[in-house]
Amino acid sequence: VYADVTKSFHTDKLEDTVDYVLINNVVTAEMALRSNLIEHVAGRILNKLKEQVKNCVGLEVRVTKFNPPVN
Repeated sequence: VYADVTKSFHTDKLEDTVDYVLINNVVTAEMALRSNLIEHVAGRILNKLKEQVKNCVGLEVRVTKFNPPVN
């Protein structure tokens, strides 16, 4: 998550910065849903974060499949 956190430097308030607990909750919830493609999972995570993360100026999502079903 790329965010403008300038305000939080001065206020020391969570609502003025990135809430990493929220991000973790979004990722955990989306990873729990079954999908055929990791691209689909990444897209869902990206869309949810766009909706819910305040002060966001950019997002990058990476999903890694550690044990792909490749013979």
